[in-house]
Order: sequence, then C-alpha cells, then structure tokens
Amino acid sequence: QSGVLPKSLNPCDTVISFPYRNNRDVIAEFEHLLNKNFNEADLERFLKKYYKQIFAGKYDMIETQLWLRFPQLDINNKTRRLDILMRNAAERDWDLIELKKENNIISTYRDIPVLSSRIIGAIGQLRNYERILQQDSVKRKMQEQGIEYYEPQLRLVIGGKPEIYIQQWRRLKHENENGLIISTSEEIIREMD
Repeated sequence: QSGVLPKSLNPCDTVISFPYRNNRDVIAEFEHLLNKNFNEADLERFLKKYYKQIFAGKYDMIETQLWLRFPQLDINNKTRRLDILMRNAAERDWDLIELKKENNIISTYRDIPVLSSRIIGAIGQLRNYERILQQDSVKRKMQEQGIEYYEPQLRLVIGGKPEIYIQQWRRLKHENENGLIISTSEEIIREMD
C-alpha cells in the first residue's frame, strides 16, 4: 500500500490544468499587495489564489489554515494552526509554508548582520510544526483529511526584504536554513519573472 493514494490505491493523480492569468498581471498584483499595508491573511489569500503561477506550477493542491490539535505533542502544550500546505505534484509530498509579514528581518550584533529575533522565532515555529508532523498519530489524522505526506519541505516566506548586501544575505540564509527554505516575497517575484 506504500506510495499509493489512500482512496483509489492508484500510484498517480490526474492533474487538470487551467489557463493562467498573464504572469505580469499576477506579479503586478503581488507587488501592489506588498507595497500597501497588507497583513498575513491578505498574503495567504493571494498565494492560495495564484499558487500554481507563483510557485512554478509544481503544486497541484493547496490547503490553508489547518489545525494541529495535538497539544500533547506541542512544545508548549497548545494546538497550532498551519498557514499553508501545498502538495508538490512532482515529488508527491506536501510542503509546509509559514508566512510572516516582517519588514525588519535583519538586525546586527556587534556590527555583524544577523536575522532578527522575529525571524529566528518563525524558524523555531516551523521546527515545532515539523516535530508534530513527524508523529505517526498526526500523519494518520492528516491522511484521514486527504493529506498524505512523508517529509514535508519547510519554507518560510517573509514579506520584507533584507537591507544588506546580497552576499551577506546568502550567508545568513545558508547558516539558518538547515533543511528549510527561507524566501522573501521579493525573491519569489524574481523567480516568477
């Protein structure tokens, strides 16, 4: 039964593709959203609407605002809510995306650029979700909801942009990613373009 869809026992999915809006229009709308005083819910709605265009069409399903009601597994005995889970059609696994509307993503320590405490906190939040999602009881419960995953890729999407040189930003990302992906909205727009 391993590697097959639970309901159909089929090893592959049917993917239906619809015509996309012009990528330039989506980019313009994305930039407009980022330039106004948006909140994380606005960004989430936008990403849900255009996720196939924004993330290069490799995703075929999206779920938002999923609750992890497993306080006994949480680091602080709470239920948690996931921002976005997307099914990667190429890898047949789900990716977890945490959104942060954070403009100040860099701080300094003794004149050395470091990630701000809010970004470090968001990374810790993702790691907590990862621990919860790795538990067999959680996998079974998510599978009942049609979300069958193995090792979700973790991705932190930050609304702000780094105000440092690109080589410093690349170093900070490399030092802090360790199995997750840190992206700014600006980087996502460049990828779309």
